[in-house]
Amino acid sequence: MLGLVPLEKTLQPKTTMDKLFFLVKHVPDLHGPTATVAFGAFTALVVLRYIKSCFKSGWIRGIPEVLIIVIVSTSAFGDFLGLFVLWQLISPLEL
Repeated sequence: MLGLVPLEKTLQPKTTMDKLFFLVKHVPDLHGPTATVAFGAFTALVVLRYIKSCFKSGWIRGIPEVLIIVIVSTSAFGDFLGLFVLWQLISPLEL
């Protein structure tokens, strides 16, 4: 999710602690757009779960958070709504 797969395959951290230290050590090597989408999706999942917990009952509690994230991210980063053009305008701004 953070664009570190090729580096992880070469170093192959084994335990959970090794993986945690690997992530902390290689923060500068993160792929910016990939990490942004990953952290944004994670944040949205937490926020949606909190919002859904505010409803005591009803159809809103039955909608999976992951489904919402998939639909929104596909719409935003795919060519479904033509928003891919917006992403192309933003992406040259990365360093």
